[in-house]
Amino acid sequence: MLETQESLANLVAQCSIELEDKQAPFVGVHTLSEFVYCPRAGIISAESTHDDPGCEFQQAPSLGGLPMHDLDQIRNAIEQIFNQIKMPIAVNLGIWLVTLYFCLAFSPMLLLLFLPTLFFTGRWLVILLRHYQLLKQRLHIAENAAVQEPNWTLQHAQPINWWSLIRAGFVSVEKQESLFDEPLRIAGKPWRVLHRGSCVYPVLRIRVDGKQHDVRREGRLRQQQLARIAAYAYLLNRCERGDSSWAIVLFGWSDEGVAVPLTEHAWKTFRSGLIQARKELRLSQENPNNTPDSNHQTTATTFQLHTRRPRGSTY
Repeated sequence: MLETQESLANLVAQCSIELEDKQAPFVGVHTLSEFVYCPRAGIISAESTHDDPGCEFQQAPSLGGLPMHDLDQIRNAIEQIFNQIKMPIAVNLGIWLVTLYFCLAFSPMLLLLFLPTLFFTGRWLVILLRHYQLLKQRLHIAENAAVQEPNWTLQHAQPINWWSLIRAGFVSVEKQESLFDEPLRIAGKPWRVLHRGSCVYPVLRIRVDGKQHDVRREGRLRQQQLARIAAYAYLLNRCERGDSSWAIVLFGWSDEGVAVPLTEHAWKTFRSGLIQARKELRLSQENPNNTPDSNHQTTATTFQLHTRRPRGSTY
């Protein structure tokens, strides 16, 4: 682990000077990590036009894109849905009263005329109520989470809970635009950035295997993930001048994850990945028909962080 914030700042400054190349091809953080994984995957990523989401997958299917991890957004969504619920309830109540009146006054067969309207407004109401219930559950979990955070003085990965970090005073910020560094010609944005004081920790979401033991849950990340968090740390230090010596890695769309210290190994992986990405992109520009060979192996290379916690630790 990098010992101090000053040591990280020195590494960032050194990297900015040694690897500065204003003629180098532009490299996104996601593309850089793909080059670390496999040169062919890096070329494919470079040819795509997708932004760096800081996440290995898209929106949460269980909530249909509703906010899951932003407390203010959850509260605003609850208020908006509550206001929207008023209309379908009023419409359904009015239709039922009118239907009941005509059925009693004329013929029960008139009920068939109102069934389509009752069906669609009722379906709309059920969907809104389901979203409202899900968001209320998320709010309850967030507000009742324990105030807990890792011991930042330790030099190993430690398990975390997202809402516990928020309760401990961290503020979650969603970057609307990518961070950009001109000397290195790299850009990207984490899924979120946690702010507290001088700390600016990037947050990354990764896929994990839920059916069997996955070593990434212990902080033993793959090479491309190490390069990615180091690249985010570099960008945050350059753009916001904060302490980005830690990264938060969340598992899937859960609230659980691991706090990972930025290590020299991760930093070297970032540097070597950037050099390789530039080389392969230049070769691709010179000969677009040249496709690099895949170096991906069935067993991914991982870097094991020390995850043994001291006796009596609460994290």
